[in-house]
Amino acid sequence: MSGPWWLVRQGRLDEAREALLAVAVPGHYDGRDVGAYVSYIQHVDNIEKAESNSGSFADCFRGVNLRRTEIVSRTPFMSWLEDAWCLAGASLERSRYNWPDGTIVRQQISRG
Repeated sequence: MSGPWWLVRQGRLDEAREALLAVAVPGHYDGRDVGAYVSYIQHVDNIEKAESNSGSFADCFRGVNLRRTEIVSRTPFMSWLEDAWCLAGASLERSRYNWPDGTIVRQQISRG
């Protein structure tokens, strides 16, 4: 049996409803909920199609996508930094939260 997302993308909505019912915990969905979730999958798929047609690499550095790009780029660096601290002999707790000058650091600081 195929997944509901794939089935919706192929236009096989009735099969997607059946697939959702098959993988769900018994009694979790009633008939109305399944239809609403399939509609949600269609909506998300349409948005993804629209965005994939108009996107470019430069869009990764504009608007909301800039923040996503920063987070994805920063995460591996922070892991490397933590490893470097440990190799230098600093404790893991210190490498996670503190710079040597006492400044507290968090891996993904949100901007307000």
